[in-house]
Amino acid sequence: MTRFTVQCGYAGYYAHVGEVEAESVEAACERAIAEANDSTAWRSLDHVGPTFVDAIAAGEGDPLRDGRSALPVPPLFTEGGETALVHIVMEGGAIHEVVLSGAPCRVLITDYAVEGADPGPHETDAHGRPVLAFRFGPWPPDPDPEIPRAGASPDAG
Repeated sequence: MTRFTVQCGYAGYYAHVGEVEAESVEAACERAIAEANDSTAWRSLDHVGPTFVDAIAAGEGDPLRDGRSALPVPPLFTEGGETALVHIVMEGGAIHEVVLSGAPCRVLITDYAVEGADPGPHETDAHGRPVLAFRFGPWPPDPDPEIPRAGASPDAG
């Protein structure tokens, strides 16, 4: 068996609560962050994030080398965790199902095979070529992070 030196960490959460006046939600967020950054009135939320691996090395000693892990940390054990998985099921050239696992994400599928497609306005790419575009997930202005399945009438443009 190999001996490893592993540096673990966790995120500690602190909060600053303040009231701001602004013309929009975005402006309120920007103003609140600026005021919070200048404030000493922060409090601990007594909540911490999950433990993750910052760095790992074989043997004894500091697992950090020039500020980075001596060995690659497997994604499952990093602070960000594994990335969301996009699984696109195709059969006969058609998309039958899109299954996502992990955090909500956006999926854009473009299809240049527009011949035989329903007539109507098609999007064009940067070179002016017609393209069918299918969007799944929380695309603005859709505020709902629920990921619809492929058959759930995606916005085709």
